Amino acid sequence: MVFIEVKARRSTMFWRTRGCVTERKQEQVHTVADGYLFEHDIDNRPCRFDVVAIEFINGKTEIRHIRDAF
Repeated sequence: MVFIEVKARRSTMFWRTRGCVTERKQEQVHTVADGYLFEHDIDNRPCRFDVVAIEFINGKTEIRHIRDAF
């Protein structure tokens, strides 16, 4: 089971993709994932948390997929 946090920003400066999801947001995603697994009676299934980072720079779009981001 994979849970994905999508982050997007417009910037001319590089941003640390792995650090783009704050610790508080990671806790929120974990809480939502726990609730989803519980509601669907699949709470014993291993999970992975990925980030998809989208950056818009000078009319170009860069997309990064980071597996096991947190």
